[in-house]
Amino acid sequence: MNYRRLVAAEKGKLKALREEVALLRRAMDQAPSMLSYWDSEQRCQLANAAYERWRGATPGALLGKTLSEVLGPAHAQIAPRIEAVLRGEAQRFEQETTDGHSGARRRSECAYLPDVEKGVTRGFFATETEIAERPKAEPAPAAATHDVLTGLPARLLLEDRIHCAIELAKRHRRRCGLMSIEVEGLRAEGGAPGDEVLREVARRLRASLRKSDTVARLGGDELHVLLPEVGQREVAAMVARRLLTILGRDPYAVSGASLVPTFAVGVALCPDDGADTAQLLSCAQTAQRAAKRQGKNEFAFYAQP
Repeated sequence: MNYRRLVAAEKGKLKALREEVALLRRAMDQAPSMLSYWDSEQRCQLANAAYERWRGATPGALLGKTLSEVLGPAHAQIAPRIEAVLRGEAQRFEQETTDGHSGARRRSECAYLPDVEKGVTRGFFATETEIAERPKAEPAPAAATHDVLTGLPARLLLEDRIHCAIELAKRHRRRCGLMSIEVEGLRAEGGAPGDEVLREVARRLRASLRKSDTVARLGGDELHVLLPEVGQREVAAMVARRLLTILGRDPYAVSGASLVPTFAVGVALCPDDGADTAQLLSCAQTAQRAAKRQGKNEFAFYAQP
């Protein structure tokens, strides 16, 4: 083959390669899910057009940014997942993030798949697919991720976040905290008044905590607060006192009447009191019962029997 034919052949291969890359790019941008690639330093190397629809940022603007910069406070919740995928372990989970345009909360199903070459994890591929809202006529499953009454995370989502917080606390040798809060005096009210109070308690808690914290309801008149990074025991005590003040400061206006519920707050710390999800939940609830025995609007740390 002479020189001209060789050059023409190489140009043909290059053209075909460019067309293939362009086709793959168009296919990625047509996908409804967010597709991306992150290197070992968690910097974006590739993203599709869905990121602009979800996050309000063009794929080009994302290049070189870290996952922490893109996700903001939500990054702390999934940090153990990221560390695991960079060790070569595939991760599949659900998360809740904020829409970049409307500010609304969106639930999504995520998959992080490691990019391993010759035993070394170079980065990971990420897919994120929105979980569609269920029709109103369809009853929520027993393991629903959100509480119907308050809209707060329910058991499934709370347990997943506790697990992530515990793993992060172990890895970085720090504490996370879990609070169990009982709203007392609602059983006598029952029905709609009690429901309205619970919704207002949920609203006050969410407004008083960091975005990285989680307020959840597992049922009944108890709510839980997860503090992924609480520092010293004194900090947890300060947060508990502040929440009691905020919750009890103003009466609850319900159906033309003013209700004044009281509260009992139990606090458990990891790794001090529990090293797994079930244990930490149990310790927080035990501490809450101890707070009730102390009187109204009290808090107590878990104490081993």
